[in-house]
Amino acid sequence: YQRRGWDGAARQAIHHQQIDRYYQWLLGESSHVRRAFIEDLNTESIDAYMKSVGPHREHCRREILGIFPESHFVEPRPRTRVVHKAPTWTAYELVLDVFQGTHSYGYLNLPNDLKPGDRRPVVFCQHGGGGNPRMVTVGDNPTYRGFAGKLAERGFITYAPLSLYADAIVRRCNVIGKTQYSVIAAQYQQVIRWLKTLPFVHPDRIGLYGLSWGGKTAMRLPILVPDFSLTI
Repeated sequence: YQRRGWDGAARQAIHHQQIDRYYQWLLGESSHVRRAFIEDLNTESIDAYMKSVGPHREHCRREILGIFPESHFVEPRPRTRVVHKAPTWTAYELVLDVFQGTHSYGYLNLPNDLKPGDRRPVVFCQHGGGGNPRMVTVGDNPTYRGFAGKLAERGFITYAPLSLYADAIVRRCNVIGKTQYSVIAAQYQQVIRWLKTLPFVHPDRIGLYGLSWGGKTAMRLPILVPDFSLTI
């Protein structure tokens, strides 16, 4: 049954316009909401800022980006194999368990001149949309230029992760109050914890370098993964 004069397309257009007007109103009010949210931040010094920013970071962790509880993590069970050999460094495929049914994957690139007692800095080299660990590590891709491998040539330990950016993953995460960065953060955290157990890794010198979409990741992840000493 359909009412006389009913026009579903017109009704849908009205609803769309209502939603659009509402969001435009929210955008107009957002600066006031943002100002109220940060008004208690103390920016007189770095120390004062660090002491006052805690609640804001926690809000971002739980309500904006989303974070999985510690109880979700499982033992990493590391699996490695050599995937590329260069004169001064070697690339290893690294797989770690993160949650039950969820793992991390990437290339761990180690300089060949590591000696007992060496503690080298680590750089996470995050690809962009459509990228992968191999593009970041080897080859002449015009975007990445194998920068993870070039850093390994200079003596850095580098890790090129494979990260999730597909829209399907985003929607699935949103349904449970999370984002794709929630999953990436858990993968990063598990890798960092494992790396810190290695005798040649400097535990306090771990950085994140991302390009394109990887740059977006580098802007968000330090809130969820506090182990990074710097990001680019």
